[in-house]
Amino acid sequence: MPVPDAIDDRTAASVMMQGLTASHFATDFYPVQPGEFARVHAAAGGLGLLLTQIIKI
Repeated sequence: MPVPDAIDDRTAASVMMQGLTASHFATDFYPVQPGEFARVHAAAGGLGLLLTQIIKI
């Protein structure tokens, strides 16, 4: 995946890891279905924010 020059490799890798973890939680760990409610604690952090967005989609 192309990484903009303004973003260092460590930051890019951490964002990807958060995204993979959020995706796993919302699809493999418990597949959230339309019409269901999901509670995300600490949705203001990186993982929580991504998890909230994936659940909404």
